[in-house]
Amino acid sequence: MYAFPGGVPGQYSVCLTGNGRSTPQPLIVRMDPRVKSSAADLEQLFALSMEMYDGAAAANAALEELHKLGVKAPEIEGEATEGFEYSFPRPIGAANETLNSISHSMLSLMNILQAADVAPTEQLATAAADRRRALDDVLARWRKLEGRTPSSARRGDSPR
Repeated sequence: MYAFPGGVPGQYSVCLTGNGRSTPQPLIVRMDPRVKSSAADLEQLFALSMEMYDGAAAANAALEELHKLGVKAPEIEGEATEGFEYSFPRPIGAANETLNSISHSMLSLMNILQAADVAPTEQLATAAADRRRALDDVLARWRKLEGRTPSSARRGDSPR
């Protein structure tokens, strides 16, 4: 899907699987000696990065469901599909975020967070909170739209 956010220093266990065999192995992630940030700062950075990663994944999952429906706006009775077009960036002046715009903006923010080796700034924390709110809004619109989609379209059947 995307590059996964880097982890925080610590001891982990990974399971190597091949030819029907699984072998657990220890993995130690050490702090880059050039980085002077505290473990707490890096954990905060990782937590915000993961929130952005998970949010982008949720937006993409909804977008995949929308693609599977293959439904045109007139087929969804009583509900406009505005905000669910596949365009990114969202059109200038558009009132609503799109699933794509949410996904891309969350990934962009995750990449900015991952490029730093210090605690997230107040501006980045505020931007992350804004993206979470925007994701909640667009997913709420998606759930409402999904519930109004004709059942034949949800099953993938062609309307008769």
